[in-house]
Amino acid sequence: MSGIERCDVAIVGYGPAGQALAILLGQHGWRVTVLERWPRPYPMPRAVHFDHEVGRILQAAGVADAVREISEPAWVNEWRNAAGETLLRFGRVGETSVSGWPESNMVHQPDLERVLDERVRALRTVTVRRGCEVYALEQEAECVHVRARDSAGNERQVDARYVIGCDGANSLVRRTMRVPVEDLGLELDWLVVDVITNGAEEWSPVNWQLCDPRRPVMLSSGGPGRRRFEFMRLPHETLELLSDSRTAWQLL
Repeated sequence: MSGIERCDVAIVGYGPAGQALAILLGQHGWRVTVLERWPRPYPMPRAVHFDHEVGRILQAAGVADAVREISEPAWVNEWRNAAGETLLRFGRVGETSVSGWPESNMVHQPDLERVLDERVRALRTVTVRRGCEVYALEQEAECVHVRARDSAGNERQVDARYVIGCDGANSLVRRTMRVPVEDLGLELDWLVVDVITNGAEEWSPVNWQLCDPRRPVMLSSGGPGRRRFEFMRLPHETLELLSDSRTAWQLL
């Protein structure tokens, strides 16, 4: 095991939540160590939306201008029936929220993570350790011992006054704290298809829902120059069929 590293706050997980938190704490002079199990950022799209309140958090993190360059406002949201008739529409082009940001903002998550990472790296008080998986937490009176190992099997210990879990759906931190999770029992599979557009199509509105009982579909921005389509799996369709690229092209 390498020497024990000491900090004020250890953050487990380096997605957008962990990145933003590291920035906000680091800006106030807190010594922060971030431990992320994956050695490199995940390159594929995932989240595509943040609201105006998250916009204010990103502004507080000092990345507002950079985020505006990589995001696209979704001023209007619309729901249409199978015949293409508008059922519900709200929002107005150019209308900002009470916080000064558009109510809805669309972004490509890898681009957002890149912007946040650049801001993190500019802070002397924050240390990021990628490829370092936390496997145990031990609470004591004055600190928490965070035990981790890298991909080569080398052990590392970080002693922190506080530990914060930003490690996603299968959070080790949450399991260690024995925090309960309420499962509402929603079981629906959707095929999510992200595409890079050729720029020939103008989408108006940017985000809308097709409320067709035969197959509900969501159409949205995936960030500038990108589109996302979500198709609900029908009862007779297998996951294998829906995961076939030929099915995706057929649905598109």
